[in-house]
Amino acid sequence: MFRSSKFPFILLLLFFPLLTTCTENKSDSIGSATELDVILDPAITSVTTDQVESSILQFRIQGVKEPFFERVSIQGSVSGKIPRSKNLLLILESGSILFNSTFFSLFDPQFLQTFTSSSNSVTLVKNDLFYSGQKVFIILTSQNTPDTKKYLNTLSQLTQKIVESSLRSISEEPVENYNEELSQTVFDSLGISVQIPSGFELTPSRQSSHAFWMRRGVGTKTEEWIVITPTDNPALPTDKEIEFKPIRNDLLAQLIQFSDGSIMKTNSVKMIDRSGLRFRGEWVTEPYPMAGIYSAKIFNSKNKMYYVEAGIYSPGRPRLLNLLRLEKSLNFNR
Repeated sequence: MFRSSKFPFILLLLFFPLLTTCTENKSDSIGSATELDVILDPAITSVTTDQVESSILQFRIQGVKEPFFERVSIQGSVSGKIPRSKNLLLILESGSILFNSTFFSLFDPQFLQTFTSSSNSVTLVKNDLFYSGQKVFIILTSQNTPDTKKYLNTLSQLTQKIVESSLRSISEEPVENYNEELSQTVFDSLGISVQIPSGFELTPSRQSSHAFWMRRGVGTKTEEWIVITPTDNPALPTDKEIEFKPIRNDLLAQLIQFSDGSIMKTNSVKMIDRSGLRFRGEWVTEPYPMAGIYSAKIFNSKNKMYYVEAGIYSPGRPRLLNLLRLEKSLNFNR
């Protein structure tokens, strides 16, 4: 893939910038799609490491305030092996010491000869370039370096693409080791097909047996829950955030009972899919203070309205990847 808004279009027809590489016998990439390794060419002086990190960490997904990337590691050299993370960003200057010693052989010589005279940067994306399952994103500039504003704008646009790619990767992950018995119990009772991950257990709720409240990691540093319940709330369905807050508060007050008498409240809510009635946000408890994030969906099945939610309590730890994987298990994207 080759993207550039100003680079002559004729190059799209004449060259593919990166040479084809063999994908056989490559080691697998490691880590998660919410991790990013960056190699920043020290020959590039128009942006600093802090500016690059700040630009990357500004990205959020709707409804969650924490950065999308749980880990961003930036280095200015390659000592030993190329990082094996799922996402790798190379910010390079053609002709630099780092470029010539490590990355020159990856590029088509005819492309480089033409590109060197350009004052524009190009962005490229390549799968499995160094490791199987790794996606490599590249910003390449000539020695006619663009100014800082243009550089950061290019970085911001490419980071958005990395986030979108990572979200697709997470949505395509198989749900491994799910609890078949519990998933079947939900289907038999409600007719809803889900894959409840292993480790979740049913917890008694205040409502009828048709309401499912499942928890995992109770008493640990990371606790997760899933709520699946039919509802006859006359305010549903709603696509208004201001109406969703009291609806969620009422539903969970009927289902969830804390041993210390605390009550869960909806601290924030963001509509992320109006057609699919999906919400994300943050929750808190009162009077004992706890907080976390949640994702919810409202849908109609066989003339019945259902409310489904995944929530996480994990103070001081990354939570977003766990939440996205729970959304995947509960078919939130369907």
